[in-house]
Amino acid sequence: MKMVILIDIDDTIFDFSRCSFEAFSNSLIDLNVKFEKSLYEYFIYR
Repeated sequence: MKMVILIDIDDTIFDFSRCSFEAFSNSLIDLNVKFEKSLYEYFIYR
């Protein structure tokens, strides 16, 4: 079995901002917490 680790420090493969937004919003939804963009902004900038 081969293991591959991808490191994408300049967003060439993945859009980090979009991925983090999706992960955050999906996590809140899974936890039955109402998603609000202000929560995400607090999470990113604090």
